[in-house]
Amino acid sequence: MVFPGKPPWQSLLWLSGIVLATPVTMLLEYVIFEGFDGVRWPPAVMYTGGAIAALVLLIAPRLGPRALPAATIGAAVVAAAAYYPAYDAEGWKERPDLACLLLTPTLALLILLGLVVWRSRKRWVVAAVVIVTASVVAQPAIGRGRLTELVLAFLLLCCVALSCTIGLAARLARRARLRQIEHERLLQRTDFARDLHDFVGHYVTGMVVQARGAQAIAKRSPQQALDTLDGIAEAGTEAMESLHRMVGLLRAEDGVSTAPLATIDEISTMVERFDRGPGPDARLRLPESTDGIPADVGTTAHRVVLEGLTNVRKHGRNVTAVRIDVERADSELVVRVGDDGTVGKISGSGFGLRGLRDRVAEVGGEFEDGPLPTGGWGLEARMPLPSNGGST
Repeated sequence: MVFPGKPPWQSLLWLSGIVLATPVTMLLEYVIFEGFDGVRWPPAVMYTGGAIAALVLLIAPRLGPRALPAATIGAAVVAAAAYYPAYDAEGWKERPDLACLLLTPTLALLILLGLVVWRSRKRWVVAAVVIVTASVVAQPAIGRGRLTELVLAFLLLCCVALSCTIGLAARLARRARLRQIEHERLLQRTDFARDLHDFVGHYVTGMVVQARGAQAIAKRSPQQALDTLDGIAEAGTEAMESLHRMVGLLRAEDGVSTAPLATIDEISTMVERFDRGPGPDARLRLPESTDGIPADVGTTAHRVVLEGLTNVRKHGRNVTAVRIDVERADSELVVRVGDDGTVGKISGSGFGLRGLRDRVAEVGGEFEDGPLPTGGWGLEARMPLPSNGGST
């Protein structure tokens, strides 16, 4: 179907109207110059080439990257082949003023050429440029070499160059836009890789801790061990759901996904899940309202809490309590995660902490980690909020 979304009879009606309207328009053009009494039909064959060029122009947006240059080349060949016999007709050479009748087919071919340069492959572009240039420029140039005809040929050559320049500019702009989209997609996938580390590391660490706890209590408290196994199964299911969600985003081909994987509102659910498992108790304090917190800042806050809880499970020693504070203060969001355990070897070179520090910096914030004055280890992130996101 030439016109997608329209029934066949409507497509046929459109095409019929185009086919009939184009030669009629060109014939009226000729009559205006000659008058009804002076109409001579030998040059009418030239209307065929112009009609074909105009017809192809009207359906050009529907043509693919191969059909468009083929149609353009065909229209140029037909227009030239129709013009030259008409030019040899009796009395036609004596009327150089009728060269303006070439306006319709020439303009159509120039627009088609620009579309080809913009949308088609290089080999098609070269072929179309050569053939259209020969068709358009040679028409006035085959005259008697008069100055008027030579000037017209030069002007048409400039028009061809302008058409190619516009098409090339559009082609380069589209290429730059595609490169920008690909760059954004690469950054997004790198961000997803960090999320993959954070989420899977968090869930797997929790499963390992719970499995060891189940082994330790299996003999003296079988029921509690079974409850722990249920927690492991739940954590595994949630890990798979998170993994599937991230893989789905990585496989997305239609642009770059901007939806965050997690938000600040999901922190409470994550802390509750942590608190249900074996290990230290978790206490959470959230702001009264999360309105006005940008999505990227909220997602980063979630990552800070996630990394802090993961590190407690992986590296914490003698930890009995973990405190998570998320508060607004002085137009910034402050996230703190700290435990009361024994401080061991300080190590901030892990991939998780490096990625977290970079992520906080991306939203204009600052990140610190280290031993707390009261004992234990802590993380702190300070991220700026918009001017209307003050304290609550």
